[in-house]
Amino acid sequence: MPSGKTAKIGVWENGKFIGCVIYALGANASISNFQGMKTAELARVALTKHITPVTRIVAISIKILQKTFPKLELLISYADRDRGHEGGIYKGGNWVYTGLIVAKWIKLNGKITHPRSINAKYGSCSLEFLRKIDKNVKRVETKGKHRFLYPLHASVVEQVKRLATS
Repeated sequence: MPSGKTAKIGVWENGKFIGCVIYALGANASISNFQGMKTAELARVALTKHITPVTRIVAISIKILQKTFPKLELLISYADRDRGHEGGIYKGGNWVYTGLIVAKWIKLNGKITHPRSINAKYGSCSLEFLRKIDKNVKRVETKGKHRFLYPLHASVVEQVKRLATS
């Protein structure tokens, strides 16, 4: 689960709960004001077996989110290539693709971990410091994450289109 403020939208089919779509202010502090727009992150789509296409489920959740938070201008989400995701949900929902974000994580004690998690646990993500814990610690470049944007207001559509890449 994402930490911080979230909006959780339950999903039902034929009267049976099948999961939820979770929006958050984002793991990165700058996400809530991405490019000067009031932004939330589509953080998770967690569903059990279902019939309705995921793009439709997300589209319905967006309409609910817009009614609940009318000042929200933009949604941002990522498709993690390290987990085999390429963004099919977002492509199918006409989100705007803005490129690949590549990051360096840390391999510590044989496990590849986000630097923020390392810092939270050990108080530092400096390799010099971490060598006291694991002499083989190193930075590892990820495959990256595809970033997608979804404008919620007509006033930001052109700004979002300018950020698009092919």
